[in-house]
Formats: sequence, C-alpha cells, structure tokens
Amino acid sequence: MAKSTKPKYAEARARNYTVAELKKLNWDVKHPNSGGNILEEQEAKHFDPRFDELLGKDRPDFLIYAAGFPVAVIECKNEKTKIEVAIDEAKDYAEALSVNHFDVRIAIGVAGNEEDGVTVRNYYRDANGNWTEIQGNSYPLTQLLTLDQLNQVLLNKKPTIELQIPTEAEFYEVAEEINKIMHEAKVNKSDRAVYLASIILAMQEGDIDTRPNVILEQINANVEAALRKKSKSSLKPIFSITGNKQKLRKQLPLIFHNLDRLNIRALMNSGADILGKFYETFLRYGNDAKELGIVFTPRHITNLMAELIDVGATDTVYDPSCGTGGFLIAAFTRMINQVGNNKRALDKIKLEKLIGTDVDSKISALAVANMIFRGDGRSNIYDDSCFTFNKFKKPFATKTLMNPPFAQTETENMFLEHCFSVLKPGGLSASIFTYAVLAEKNGKEWRADLLKNHQVLAVITVPDELFYPTSATTVIFICRPNIPHTGKVWFCRINNDGYKIKRKKRVETTGSQIDKVKNHYLTKQSERGFSIYTTLKKNDPLVELVPEAYIEPIDYDKAYINEKTEQLLREFTSFVLKYETDIKRLENKRHSILNAHIFDKPVQKGNVYLKDLFDINYGENSVKGNLEAGSTISISSQGVDNGCCGLFDLPITINELVITVPRTGSIGYSFVQEYPCNVDDNCMVMTLRQGIKLSVEEFYYVAAVIREEKWRYKYGRQITPYRLGEHLIDFSILDFKRVNTFRKRMNNKISL
Repeated sequence: MAKSTKPKYAEARARNYTVAELKKLNWDVKHPNSGGNILEEQEAKHFDPRFDELLGKDRPDFLIYAAGFPVAVIECKNEKTKIEVAIDEAKDYAEALSVNHFDVRIAIGVAGNEEDGVTVRNYYRDANGNWTEIQGNSYPLTQLLTLDQLNQVLLNKKPTIELQIPTEAEFYEVAEEINKIMHEAKVNKSDRAVYLASIILAMQEGDIDTRPNVILEQINANVEAALRKKSKSSLKPIFSITGNKQKLRKQLPLIFHNLDRLNIRALMNSGADILGKFYETFLRYGNDAKELGIVFTPRHITNLMAELIDVGATDTVYDPSCGTGGFLIAAFTRMINQVGNNKRALDKIKLEKLIGTDVDSKISALAVANMIFRGDGRSNIYDDSCFTFNKFKKPFATKTLMNPPFAQTETENMFLEHCFSVLKPGGLSASIFTYAVLAEKNGKEWRADLLKNHQVLAVITVPDELFYPTSATTVIFICRPNIPHTGKVWFCRINNDGYKIKRKKRVETTGSQIDKVKNHYLTKQSERGFSIYTTLKKNDPLVELVPEAYIEPIDYDKAYINEKTEQLLREFTSFVLKYETDIKRLENKRHSILNAHIFDKPVQKGNVYLKDLFDINYGENSVKGNLEAGSTISISSQGVDNGCCGLFDLPITINELVITVPRTGSIGYSFVQEYPCNVDDNCMVMTLRQGIKLSVEEFYYVAAVIREEKWRYKYGRQITPYRLGEHLIDFSILDFKRVNTFRKRMNNKISL
C-alpha cells in the first residue's frame, strides 16, 4: 500500500480519464451520500472514521460503493509502464480495508493518460485471499467493469463475466475516435480502412507490444504471419503500415487503447463476429467508403438477400463486384452454420464455394481481410474486372449476390447480364439495383427484353436512406436466368428495415419488417400496402418492374381518410385567409366555379380509376426565375399554402375546379384549386373529363387519397399522366355528409 503523503498531481490525467470512462459506462459518479457509487480520494479523508483505523492517512484514488459499502478499489498511475504498481497498490488497499468492517473483493489498476493511451486491469480476491485477473471468454478484460459486470463477479464469486456484444452506437463511438487518431497521424482517408484492417489482423494473430519504438514492427510482423497462414502473402505490400512513421508510432498505441475500451481482445474469443461488425462500422462511418468508392451494403440486407435465394453449403456463390466482401460473408455465414463441425465440408466451402472479383486491388484485399476476420481468408477473391475474369469456365456458379457499382462505364444491366452468363441451369441471382433502371421510360426496351429471356421472381423496394450518407433509391431484384418469364412476381415495399437516421448515422430502432419480408416471400403472401404476389400487367406501356406500380393501398379506415379529407379543406381555408386581401376580388369567380359541383349527395360510388374521371396533364407555365408581382394565383410544387407560391404577372390557365399534384418538390402532395390560377409545369393538373360530374367533397376526397399514396412516386418513378390515372379510388368510404358539413363550416370562416 502506498505510504507517500505527497499530492499525486502527476496522476490527475489518469484519474480524469477514469471518471470520464465510469460515466460512459453508466456508473453514477456522484458521492455515495448523494446516492452515487464513487468516492474519490480527497472525499474519503473524513468520510468514515473506520478508514483511519484501517488505512491511516492514506486513501485510494477511488472507492466504488454498492448498497452502502465499498466493494472495489481503483488506483491510478500516470504512465502505462506503471500498471503493475497501480494493481499492487489497489490490492493493498482492498486487503487493508477487508481486515475489519468491510469486504472489498475487487482491485482495479488504471495506468496512462488519453494522450498516450491507458492500460486497465481488473482483479478479484477469493475467500482464500488469492487474487485472479477478471476475464471474459478466457481473456483478461481491458476495460473498467460496468456495474452489472461487477455485480456478476461478486454474486458468482468467480473472476469471470459474460461479455455483452457492444451496440452499434458503442462501435460507432470507438470507430469515430480511431478515425480522428488516424487523421492526426496524417493517414490518408483512402488508407485508413487498410490500416485498421492491418491492426485487427495483427491483433487476431497475437499480442502486440504497443511501446512506440516497436509497435510498427510488431504490427507488420503479425500481419505478415497472418497472411502467410492464409496463403495470401502477395497482399503484404497492401497491408504493410508505412506512412509518417514518427507520427504513427505516437498515435498507434491510442488506436489499441480505443480497441481495448471495447474489450475487443476478449470479445474476439467469444465466437461472435466482433471484428467483422466493428470493421463494418468503421467502413460505414469512418469516411473511408466514399474515398474508396465503396457503396457499403448493410449486413442485415446482405443476410436477407442470401436467405431469400436460400444460399446453402453446396452452392457456389459469386459476387462480381464484391467490394469489401459483405455478400460473400453473408453466404459464408449461412454455409458454415449448415455444415457445423464437418471440417471437410468447411474446407471445401473456403477453397471452392466463394468467388469474388473487384477491379480495385486495395478493395479486394479488404474483402480478403474481412473474410479472415470470419475465420476464412482462403476464398477465391481476385482483383480483376468481372468482364475479363476467366479463372473459371462458365457456367461456374449456382447463386450470385451483388450490389453493382453505380455510375460507371459498365452499367448495372451489364453486371446483371454477366451474372446470368455464369449461372448454371436453375441458378438464382439477387442484386441491389437502382430503382430507376426498373421504372424509367428509357429502360422499357431493356426490361421487355429481360422478360423474354429471364424469369423475375421478386422485386423489393428498400428505404431510401439504406445507404446513408449516400442517397440512393434502390430495390432488391431476384431472378432465375435463362428461362423466359412466366407466372407471378412477388413485389414488396420495406418502410422500416430496423434502422433510422439519428445524428447523421443510422441507428437501430423498433418495428423492423425484415422478418416479415422473409416470411411473406417464402409463402408468397400478399398484404395491402406491403406486398403482392401477382402477374405482370400485360398492357403496361412502360413495362415497369417496381412494387409501387403493383402494391395495393391499405384498406383505409373510414374515420381516418375522411379526417384527411377535412385536413385539405382546413389547409385551403388557411390559404384563403392568408391571401385574403389579394384574392378577395376573385371570390365571385370562385363561387361560379364551385356552383357546378355543389350537390346534396355524392355523385360517384364504388371503385373508379382516375383516368376514367379526369384528363390528366402537365401544368403549362414555369413560376421559376425573376417574376414580376401580379394578380394571378400561381401554383407550384410546394407543399404549403395550397401550393400557392405567390401572385405573379402570369396568364390564368385554369378556370375550373381542378386537383393539382406536384411531381417534384413535395411529390404527391395534392391540393384542390377553387380559384382561377396558373399552374407550374412541375405539377400535374387533373381536370374532369367531358360529361363526368363530381361534387366538391369528392374532389377533396380524391386529393386526400392521392396524398396517402404518394409513396408510389419517388426518384426514378415520377408522376406521369399514365401512372396517376392508374389510381383506383373507392368512393364508398367517403362520408359525404360529414365532409359536406365541414366544408360549409370552413366556407363560413372565409365569408367572415
């Protein structure tokens, strides 16, 4: 036990670090008298007279309290080399306190500081007085204990704990810190992913001496050994850490320190895919993916796609644009789960069953590293263009999985056709595909040709933010190639994949539909608003292959949809009151327009297509640019003020009751126009067909339904007259009397 009474100013940084980490681990660092868990050295001077009896004038840096009693000691030192001193002093304090009155079983040493890194060691004293280092998965912990872990040790009276897998948020925090450290070490963004892969490979191979004068050599030596074991020595030049050696030697220990904060060495022995998960988090949020040209497919989506095409141990899986190996990992995981402990089958999978190519040698090397993290590394991954790849005689694969690169010389269509060329009869292909390729007008001939030669099995729209921070509207596209299309297609639309954007990153949330996708696909189940199993439209002029063209809307709750109808009337009233001074002179014209649509009861009944009720056209004038103020209500694609962007010196183009629907901006956010107006060419204009009658209430009801189905339109599937005309409107759930009463009430407000 330390006897010096000299103030420990040099240890302040280690102590500050300890308090900060305890907070991160959700310890209550308040004084025990305030219900907290932590008693600091100076606070302990006069806290309990029994301390004087047991410790004299000395006090430990921290005492951890639980249920009103000290249960653990933390002793801090300012240099990592003094960790053994910190541990010994913590043990001495714990033993001294346990002579009488208390039973302190845990001693923790903390040595170092944030600038150079910190070493943490945790020990447990058994009933015989023997100290043993606390472990998780048979490896010493490298992080301070959490309250749950401490209680676990004390309750079980054993120096072992069950480690919890860190959350994605915890992974992200460490990944972000490592990225900052690499930035300070002047590591190029495009090299950071490779450097981290090297560090993790080195850790996986064995212990690393993190002293600055030897750390670089230790990492490179371990990496070389790891690659040699996997017969991948040719990748040594890519994974050797070079750069500014002076800065790296100083910063690299901090990277190991941050990995230690995750207890990553212990977690590596858990059997869980910790290294791969952490590495993926770094790739996704560490600014490397963009620099390397990687579009990172999230793990839950690669796993979903591998499951949808039922990848099995006997399959040969090929990814022609493998990137960092996400799809091959998903396939490998399913395969090894199926073969279990069958070493012969496992070796066959590693040597023969996984094939990938990527034109960038650095990225394909990352794929190899990613596979090594999962216990493979011998798969057939090549730095080659799939279009010149000739290592295997075609056809050589039974399943293909891919997310082809966007906006390159070779189009996504070319990648898909390439996949079809390598698949054996009966094979299956699952791809991430740009939404527009399957919906835009200029792709209709390719889609028609596709259906003549290949069978489409499923198309699944995924959330637009799936590849955040990259913005992309995409689908999962599943085909059985080299068989002309017949039968039905399963279409699905995922709103919730289990993640949401929070503070510029995607974090887990509740309500994931992923399991529902799997179940519905397996049973080919249809559910309004979510999925449909149906034949393709024979007379579709666009040959669309997207769910939004086929999925039926939900069965609207009558109260809900009528409330939404009233909402449009309320918005119209607010617009009129806002512009009352400017449009008062148009009131007579408005009433003249409305008179043709005032009825005592609804005109339409049952289901009717919009194309049978309305002529649907584009607006005529643009309201962009420097327009002069005038007297014409000008309707644009905005979603407020009934679409009115102001009154300008423009000709009146609409002199009757119409519905306007923005096709850009606030897409699908429809309004009813009761006043003469000019409509921007970024809007659709729905005008009653000759001989058709509709009440004002029915106009608003139609607009409300269009709003509810605006999900049908997005980048790649813009609103067009044809698409809007295909909306089927069920007038039977319009509560005419309710809406009529509400309309009259709103009209009275305008009159006032």
